[in-house]
Amino acid sequence: MFMKKLLAILLTLFLFSSVYATVNSVKIQQKVNIHQQWQTLHQQVVMLYEQGVYREAVEHAIKSLQFARENIGEKHPNTASSLNTLAFIYHTFGDYQKAEPLYRSALSIRIDTLGENHLDVARTQTNLALLTNHLRRFNEAELLYKRALISVEQNLGLFHADVAVILENLSLLYKDTNRQQLSNKLHRRVFEIRVMQEKNKKEKL
Repeated sequence: MFMKKLLAILLTLFLFSSVYATVNSVKIQQKVNIHQQWQTLHQQVVMLYEQGVYREAVEHAIKSLQFARENIGEKHPNTASSLNTLAFIYHTFGDYQKAEPLYRSALSIRIDTLGENHLDVARTQTNLALLTNHLRRFNEAELLYKRALISVEQNLGLFHADVAVILENLSLLYKDTNRQQLSNKLHRRVFEIRVMQEKNKKEKL
């Protein structure tokens, strides 16, 4: 009698664990499918942008963002990517009023989910710095460039191409704000980085 009860309990536990494993497997597959759908939408946005089809790129970027918010969640790196991409498209075509709040939302989510020193955080900081620089909010732009520069140098090294891009933008900001000495100093660093990159390319040939 005891053995029958024990076998019944074990069988129940086995069936329960099998059902749980199946349900868990389905949930994982659903998450994978959702991510793949978002990735497809996001790639379509990039393709349309690269083709110069602005209106369609914006429409698809909005769809990508809505899909991410509804299916992945507001506080997720993919949602931040959709926000950043939509902001970048608006920014590229001069619609700064629409771009800025999207950049700020993307930056906030990326800091919360990825950490302050992540490269994606630095990329959004750089984009926002370019925008605020265009709007002649130089102090804010300078701070954003410097924060992005620290992260990129830590993650990619002092002589990476992305470091040169940020330094060049910061150099132009210093030039626009009559700080020529600082501008020249950064310009020399940019030159050194690009010389080093060319040297490395030749050594690999």
